[in-house]
This record gives sequence, C-alpha cells and structure tokens, in this order.
Amino acid sequence: MERDMEVKEKLFEMDISVITVWECEIREMQKNENYRKQYLEILKDRIERVFNYCEKDISVQMKISECKE
Repeated sequence: MERDMEVKEKLFEMDISVITVWECEIREMQKNENYRKQYLEILKDRIERVFNYCEKDISVQMKISECKE
C-alpha cells in the first residue's frame, strides 16, 4: 500500500489522474452481470468528472474494455 501511494503521488506530480480498480471488484464483475453494469456506470461517471471526457469518447473506451473479457 505504501508503494501504491508513492506511485500515485508521483503520477499526481506529473499531472496524471489515477483510478484504482481492485482485483476483487474485477472478480465480482466477472461473476455478476448487474454488478458489472453498475460498476462500469459508476466508473464512467468518475471518468467524466475527473478527466472531463465527452460521453462519446467514454462509450468507445468502455466498449473496448468490455471486449477484453
């Protein structure tokens, strides 16, 4: 955890935003379709707020990541 914080601080200093997705969240998304949809919607909202991307750009990225399953 200490190393994670150090890395996040360095990225922040480089003006890079970070969103952490825990392994347990990924496992739950693989098992539960409703959970996955809710989690991805929350993640999409966070990306919009943090990175100020437009809806169209995020939708394309989300589809790409969903295809990797």
